Amino acid sequence: MVTAVLMGGLMIQGLAPGSIMFQTNPDVIVGIFGGTFLATIFMFIFGMALIPLFSRILAVPRHILAVAIMIFCFIGSFAINLNLVDLYTMVGFGVLGWAMQKFGFSQAALCIAMILGPMMESNLRRDLLQTHDDLFAFASGLLTLLFLILTVLSLGWPVLSRILANRREAKSMNAETK
Repeated sequence: MVTAVLMGGLMIQGLAPGSIMFQTNPDVIVGIFGGTFLATIFMFIFGMALIPLFSRILAVPRHILAVAIMIFCFIGSFAINLNLVDLYTMVGFGVLGWAMQKFGFSQAALCIAMILGPMMESNLRRDLLQTHDDLFAFASGLLTLLFLILTVLSLGWPVLSRILANRREAKSMNAETK
């Protein structure tokens, strides 16, 4: 999740995340590492000094703390652009996050998909233009075929294992009735 947010922030700033970034933008890499190092030191110092104050938050009842957090979320969402649409967007994504958690879906996967999706789409469009809309060109290499097969197997394995477990259970039930 943190990696996806960092990659999204770099892409918003017009930087291409990846190993080539060390060669093309070394100043940004030094700034990120230096800032992280200094932030770690200051977080340790202030964290250790303010532990008694932070521990008092545990004494606040959960319902009051939840309302305070929601109020700050609404204020922060509205304050960015002074636009009501931002409030509706925040509430919509809050409901989506709650529903995803309730039904066992990964919120991190959605964040990564939203950040990496546009990049994947533009690369797919560029590759399709280069191959003259030939989808089979993507499966021309041996390594590519191996990864495609592994992807299909990993996506189909839960269904296949459930079918096999049901067959074993049915066989054991038939054996017991005979």
